[in-house]
Amino acid sequence: MLENGLIKTSPEYLEIMKKRAEEGINYVNLMLIKAFESLYNSVITISQYYLIKNNINVYSPEDILNKFEELKRKRKISSEVYNYYKEVYEYMKKIEHKEVKNIDLDLLKELLEEFEKYKEKLNI
Repeated sequence: MLENGLIKTSPEYLEIMKKRAEEGINYVNLMLIKAFESLYNSVITISQYYLIKNNINVYSPEDILNKFEELKRKRKISSEVYNYYKEVYEYMKKIEHKEVKNIDLDLLKELLEEFEKYKEKLNI
């Protein structure tokens, strides 16, 4: 009946439709943030593993960044390892500070693909 024009759409129903569409997009963005958080946690964990295995204690993600910077200067890790960690770390900080509202899906895919290479470069 609605399709035939026998029932008129109310302004309230149109507002509900608009709200549902916005909620759907918000949900997608939330899932992308959760996906990035999972990647971030994996990068943190594997980095902590590497450092602890090498008798270097770290207490926070920022400590890891500082230790990696120091190890890079001493040429004990590659620039690629440091740069990958730094990119993931800084992007997460931008998400936490609401500087990034929508996750860059291409960047997420790229960082996910690079994760295995990151592990290899850490000899894990």
